[in-house]
Amino acid sequence: MDIDKLYSDFNFAQGVDEKRQILESFSDDISDHDLKELQAQINDVIENSKIEEDIIISMEIEDGKYHLYNCVESVADYKSGSNYYVKVDDPKEFYLSTGIGETNTIIHNMIETIKPIYWIITDDGIGTLKRKNIFPNDVDFSDYFVKFA
Repeated sequence: MDIDKLYSDFNFAQGVDEKRQILESFSDDISDHDLKELQAQINDVIENSKIEEDIIISMEIEDGKYHLYNCVESVADYKSGSNYYVKVDDPKEFYLSTGIGETNTIIHNMIETIKPIYWIITDDGIGTLKRKNIFPNDVDFSDYFVKFA
């Protein structure tokens, strides 16, 4: 493959993973300089996606989609005494509200076992980008976090 085809494929790739895959498949056919330039573009895409995620998180916090919680006991990367913004997605409540399991007990029982997903916002301090993390589902969230009133 020639370098023009590589640039074209790279520029039309939909995501970072697809761009990385294109780079890997053509890495034998391009010079070190071209590879470094493409890697710099990938790094730019990654950084821009982190900035976009930070903006979206900030807007969701302002819109009230996240609530402030206090970590009462350290777990995973979360420190006791620290405050975190948390969003709770509860697919069980959604499925129950639709009435899907009302006529089939097997489906109803499956729905009852669905656990909420806890999205916790972290950052590395003032002025750093925020990230969404999923709280581990093998521990009980309420044992480690308390919602601010």
